[in-house]
Order: sequence, then structure tokens, then C-alpha cells
Amino acid sequence: MRINTYIQFIVKRLSLSLVLIYTACQDSVQIEKSEPKQTNPFFNGSLNSLDYHQAPVSALTVMSSYYILGHNNGALSIWKKPLNLGQKAHLSFLAHEQTIRTLMPTSVRTFRSLSADGSWAEWSLEGRILKRGRIKDSSPNVMLNQNQSSLIFFGDAKGTVTAMKAKKRLWRTAGEHGRAVFGLAWYNDKQLLSVGSDGSARCWWIKDGQSCGYRVLHQGWITKLSKFNGDWLTAGSDGLLKLWPKDLFNSARVLDSTLKAKTQLAAHSKNITQITSYDDLILSGDDSGNLALSQWNSEQSSLQRVWLLKTPIKAPIQALAIDPKHRQILLGGGQKKQLYIYSLDKVPSYTNSTHGRAIMKPKFIVTF
Repeated sequence: MRINTYIQFIVKRLSLSLVLIYTACQDSVQIEKSEPKQTNPFFNGSLNSLDYHQAPVSALTVMSSYYILGHNNGALSIWKKPLNLGQKAHLSFLAHEQTIRTLMPTSVRTFRSLSADGSWAEWSLEGRILKRGRIKDSSPNVMLNQNQSSLIFFGDAKGTVTAMKAKKRLWRTAGEHGRAVFGLAWYNDKQLLSVGSDGSARCWWIKDGQSCGYRVLHQGWITKLSKFNGDWLTAGSDGLLKLWPKDLFNSARVLDSTLKAKTQLAAHSKNITQITSYDDLILSGDDSGNLALSQWNSEQSSLQRVWLLKTPIKAPIQALAIDPKHRQILLGGGQKKQLYIYSLDKVPSYTNSTHGRAIMKPKFIVTF
């Protein structure tokens, strides 16, 4: 009798245990289904559950319906356009381990980010990671990708340019730029341009990385390179903006460094850190937090500075963009966890600025 009672007791306990285990399994399945799919390799949890972007802005780019901000703690934040006072981030997540240095759109719904730790990634506007990679033994400053291709170029802090495809290095230059490469651009479908701390623009054959020439353009570092009205615009540590003819190089190897700029302008007294342009306007920022507006005068074929503004950043301007659709200027940098928004329609003209010094307050400030 006692044996039967004991057996019944054991059977009941086993049955109860099985029921509990089954219930726990069902609960875990339900939890797994209800949780969002993890898209970011650096943290666990919902992408927008915390304000990961509470750090100074180090890069930004403008897309069709969003602003993408990179931060010096490796976070990315996505903001709906246009920005308004008191607006919260649409999405915020940790994307890299170190400072975001470059952001660039790759389509209307995707963009790429580059970090000082050598990692890069492509993201959807929903925060889903699409591609990622890392350039080893290098701290890249800039990145350039070829549309509809896995070919990516990097310029780094060792003065080299590197070409990678499918996470494999194709070629790397010998560090001709000296201390660092600060800018990359397409010259044509076969050649690539780079600028850096040696003050020169250098041309490279995309297929093998062989040099197709160089031009010395600044006395000091060339910190930025971009296209402007069909010509080449450079900015330097000498505080100069220079405009160069579009045919800087040709199919032959160019070693002549005597080329003269079409025009130049002393827009700043110190190192220019950022430039952006819209129509005939050029915005540039420097190491001291000064923001300059310059304009192309087609009649005189020259650049003229309209005004110079001392911004509240009082430190290197690291992120600068113009949103022409919503008529906003976006500005970030320094150590403040803020993004400054200026109205493009309220920028002062030369006639109402004091000796070229602008008097202009931000439209509003986004504080993280």
C-alpha cells in the first residue's frame, strides 16, 4: 500500500513538472516572437528605448525625409524632417565603438557610416544593418563607395588610400599624402582623387591604385574636396577656399604643380574643418567655431565672403549641412551635446552685417 502511494506521488510530481516545463517553453516562444528582431551588434534591447545619442555631433547627412546624425560615442540618431523645437529622435542606437567620422546616403532608404575604429556599416532607415566591414590596421577619415558595386575606398590617418571589395583589400597606396587623407572624390569612372596633409590633390587609377599624377594646391593641409558648379572646390589649413578647373588631370601622368586656381578667398583665418554648398553659396566652418558664408560672383568670376559668424560651439565645427527644401542650416561639433539650427532665409546680407561679421542667432537648439 505504501509502495502504491509513493508511486502515485512520484507520477504526480513528474506530471506537474512536465506541465511547468511546457508552460515555460510556450512563454519563452511568445516572448521571442514579441521582441523586435535585433539589428545592432553592440547592444541588446529595443533600438529606440534609450537616448544613445547623448553625445556631441561628429557627422551628419541630409536624406529625403530624415536627418542622419553621427555622434562621437559611436551612436547614430535619425530625425524626421524638418526639425522643430522639442523634437525627439525618431531612432537612436549604438552603431560603432568609436566616433562616427563619415555619413553618406547610398539610396533613398539606406546610408553608410564610418567610424574611427575602422568599421563601416550600411543601414536602412529602420536601423537594420545591411552590410558591414572593417579596414584593418588603419584609422579611416573618409569613405567613398561606388554605386551598384561592393567597391569601397578609404582615406586614413596614415596618408594612404585603400580600395576594398567584398571585405578584401585590392590595393593600398604608399602613404604619399603624409600624415593623413582628408578627402576623396570621383574624377571620372576610371580615376579617383584624394587630398591630404601634403597640400596636394592626387590622382589614382581605380583598377590598380597606380598614380596618375598630383597637383600641389595649398600651402599646408587640404582638409576638404568637393564639386562646385562643375569645378573643384578645396579648403585648407591656410583658411583659404580655392576653386580649380574641372580638368585637373587628364589620361596622362600629371606632375606639373604650377596650376593656378581660378579664384581663391581667405574665408577664415584658421584651419577650415567643414564645407558644404548650395547653388552659388558656400558654407564653411573652422577650428574656432566660426561659420562663413561665401558666394560665387559669376560676373567677376570670383568668390566673395558675405559674412563670418562666431557660433556658440567655440570649437572645431565637425558637422555642417544645408537642407534647401526646409531652408535650414544644421551645425554640430565641439564638446556640447547640441545641434544648432539656423534659418537659411534669415542669413544676413553683407549690407546688414558689421564689417563682414554676422549677427545671427540660431533658430533653435536641439539638446541631447
